[in-house]
Amino acid sequence: MDTRNWLAQGKTINKEICALKDALDKAMHLPGKNESCEQYKNILEDKITQLSRTNSDIISAIYNVEDNILRTLLIERFINNNTWEIVSHKLGYDFYHVIKRLYPKAVAEIEKGKRILN
Repeated sequence: MDTRNWLAQGKTINKEICALKDALDKAMHLPGKNESCEQYKNILEDKITQLSRTNSDIISAIYNVEDNILRTLLIERFINNNTWEIVSHKLGYDFYHVIKRLYPKAVAEIEKGKRILN
């Protein structure tokens, strides 16, 4: 998975985790304790753990970006799930400057950080 797609997971991962937690909560209140019910709960718990780990990795990678403008761009887009218009407004930069100049720099910083960790 390329860096842009990896980061893009951050936009929806929290929603998926919340949905899975709701499903798990409902599963916990199902009557009876049979094997298939336990397997279902285990699958939900495993997926929540996996998504939480991915989310933590994305957040850690973003916080390893040294430039505060690039870091803020990444937070606003991939953690706060804002549109590019809102991100550019919050940063105080022209929309095209954000998506054509700053965003590619931010992705390059994430890629550089991932190479260092590997």
